[in-house]
Amino acid sequence: MKIGIACHSSCGGSTRVALDLATEMSRRGHVVHVFSRGRPFGRWEGPGGPRYHDIQGNDEDDRNPAWLHTEWTDEEIESFMTMVAETVVAERIEVFHFHYGVPFAFFASDLKSRLGKAAPIVVGTLHGTDVLVHGADKTVGPRLGRALEDADALTTVSDSHKGLIGEIFGPQISATVIPNFVDMAKFRPLAASNGSSNGGGVPTKRAIAHVSNFRSVKNPARLIEIFQQVRARVDSELWLIGDGPEMENTKSLVQSAGLSGHVRLWGLHDDVSSLIQRTGVLLITSEHESFCLAALEAMASGVPVVAPAVGGLPELIESGESGLLYAPGDLAGAVHLIQRVLTDRMLSGQIVRGGLSKAAQYRQDKIVDVYESLYSSLIANRQMRLVNTVIS
Repeated sequence: MKIGIACHSSCGGSTRVALDLATEMSRRGHVVHVFSRGRPFGRWEGPGGPRYHDIQGNDEDDRNPAWLHTEWTDEEIESFMTMVAETVVAERIEVFHFHYGVPFAFFASDLKSRLGKAAPIVVGTLHGTDVLVHGADKTVGPRLGRALEDADALTTVSDSHKGLIGEIFGPQISATVIPNFVDMAKFRPLAASNGSSNGGGVPTKRAIAHVSNFRSVKNPARLIEIFQQVRARVDSELWLIGDGPEMENTKSLVQSAGLSGHVRLWGLHDDVSSLIQRTGVLLITSEHESFCLAALEAMASGVPVVAPAVGGLPELIESGESGLLYAPGDLAGAVHLIQRVLTDRMLSGQIVRGGLSKAAQYRQDKIVDVYESLYSSLIANRQMRLVNTVIS
């Protein structure tokens, strides 16, 4: 198959999934083209892998990869559309798959209008704030809904997010759930990586990890509140992995709380797996999560997850078995769970084992099989329609 994948160049979950999907599909022998504004964050290049196209060329990207840039200039939009259309025609791309609705659903709709019968099959994956924020916007939402109707197939990452799509856009927008996935050869317990082990219980270093793009929806202020109370009970430190709009405010809160000596700032890191596996627990404080890729990667790394029961998280985490959930806004409950995980070897080991078992259900090869089957069936259906048209 010849596949085009469009995504942002940020380090967010939608980009990660798009690029991992592109890489795995390339490994399977498909020809994959990746389209983005700039070169995506991280190490994605490699012989025999996806072919990358961006509108910046050799120019250095002046936008922080931790920020999700959904507002493009008219010049950027036209350059991107020209690049995609020319590549689709020249390379005979059969499927164009966009990840994240804004602005890519608009681009995909325009692509079908420009190319007519020569347009590829359009698949879209809605990941989170494209629906929660942009879909709910009174100006952008209706336009986005109309653009999504032009897609040949839509997917999303959880049953919870599928329900939100229906609430916001109505029954005319239907999405199939294909969850996020994890490369379990990359994200694995520390013992499997270098022969050392924390015994599935209390780690040598009682480090609490938080991995995110530090947007307001991640609620990093609550993160600092929780850590301050945990720190008063358990000798521990907080590892902040990532960057984003709320990072400066988060640093100020750390300083104001007198926690600077107990917080490590890792910033953007292109090898998150090597950091997560060295920690004792992943703490999530989000107000909403459509899925939460960071949680899945921690589970695959043998690290217990403590998270609020919001969005798609209860679908991923069975509280008490594959992770621990607290009620949204229950600060005391979160503190209690973090304290237990850091001090109770039996509980920690139980959660590690349950998390690994659950993560295996989201193996990269297993989920990419579903995408591959979706593409194949859409192509086969189109070919059948063409045959029927000729016969009739």
